[in-house]
Amino acid sequence: MRFSPRAENAFTLVEVLASLLLMAIALTGIIQGQSGSIKTVIRSEKLSQAYLLAQQKMTDIELELLEKNFEAMPDEQKGEFKSELLKEFRWIIKLDRLDTDCFLPRSNSGEGSEMAGTMQFVRDILERTTRKIVVQVEWKEGEQTRFAKLAQLYVRFQDIPKF
Repeated sequence: MRFSPRAENAFTLVEVLASLLLMAIALTGIIQGQSGSIKTVIRSEKLSQAYLLAQQKMTDIELELLEKNFEAMPDEQKGEFKSELLKEFRWIIKLDRLDTDCFLPRSNSGEGSEMAGTMQFVRDILERTTRKIVVQVEWKEGEQTRFAKLAQLYVRFQDIPKF
């Protein structure tokens, strides 16, 4: 049996090169898609971890507030996590005063002085016993700083006057 090349049974060099080019383009798209998927998964894992760390810091500050009043706490704290595995994360805790003007409007002088006195009393209690706690966990991702933030209102019931 002899091998005799026939033009109708063989591929030309142009056909082979065209098919290799199409395969290279397809593989490039697949590889880029996989790379994007991996980056998204990593970013999602970091974000989940940051929210869990923020929740941990929120619990820590709540426990600390059971022992101390707002005046004994700084309005802002910053720090790093102690674990070597968490060295890329930083945290910021803010204790913001409550803006009572949005739901307890200040009355004009002379209008219902008894009602104004009551509103001022309630405003004073809220400002003394309530804070907005904001916990932010940050990390670097390339040149960008990413963050996860949690916020909640916290009331120190111990500081509410007894009648």
